[in-house]
Amino acid sequence: MALDCASNIVRRIEEQKALKRAASDDSGIESNSSTQKSGVIIPQKKYVGSPRSIFFNTEDNSGIAGLKKSLFDKYKEVRKIENLYQVRKIENLYPWQAEFLNDPRVIKGGNALLTAQTGGGKTLIAEILMLREIFNRNCSAIFVLPLVALVQEKILAFKALADAFHVRVEEYAAHKGRIPPIRRQDHRSLFVCTIEKASLLINSLMEKDQLRTIGLLVLDEVHMIGESGRGANLECLIAKYAAACSGQIVAMSATIGNAEQLANFLDGFHYHNSHRPVELKQYIAFDKTVYQVKKV
Repeated sequence: MALDCASNIVRRIEEQKALKRAASDDSGIESNSSTQKSGVIIPQKKYVGSPRSIFFNTEDNSGIAGLKKSLFDKYKEVRKIENLYQVRKIENLYPWQAEFLNDPRVIKGGNALLTAQTGGGKTLIAEILMLREIFNRNCSAIFVLPLVALVQEKILAFKALADAFHVRVEEYAAHKGRIPPIRRQDHRSLFVCTIEKASLLINSLMEKDQLRTIGLLVLDEVHMIGESGRGANLECLIAKYAAACSGQIVAMSATIGNAEQLANFLDGFHYHNSHRPVELKQYIAFDKTVYQVKKV
């Protein structure tokens, strides 16, 4: 029975890929290679062309990643309030962050695997993409983390964004999180979940035919997919979401060996950056003395 379930998921993923390729051909947008997702969402009847791309045609969308400039400017001000500028002297995006966010594949909704150093700015990218999903498409987003402590940490980190943009941030970890979630009229929710809670959340939305309200799935620490235990849960979570809807998947990690293989599994592309904003210092403890390793 488990094999039948797995085969059905694989079959639905292949059907989604075929439909997206057909939608790409019909709309005149050139398809990418097998390791790059076309990023074109299946057209709905009330739109001409791609429902995702239709929100990026206004003059005000000159901010970043298709997010309106007014919203992006407000986002930067919010992050200054949180002392990102005063403490870390961050006034603008790093060049690689802007390059990734303005990649046409990302803007069109293509899946992506982002690998960058710890503390390099991956979460900031996720925040901008989630705001874009909420305001440009009026859809919710799911942010998946492997540990309850990390979920609680992110809930606090997102508080300033929630207050400034009137976004509902909901915690799904341990005993918290309603299954199925309360249906909101505006659909503007950011679900911050552990792997297991995210799986339950997606299952409940699939049962009620509401998964289309989730436009973005962000997977932090995606290298957990290689773990012998919980890795299978994360893999199944990705497969279910990819098979059941046409939303965007953005996976992030600082340490992963088979990046290209994982990007292919996501039906997306791999973007790597080795920039480290904070200098890495190495020390060796020997005979009750700590020595700093100097570069040769």
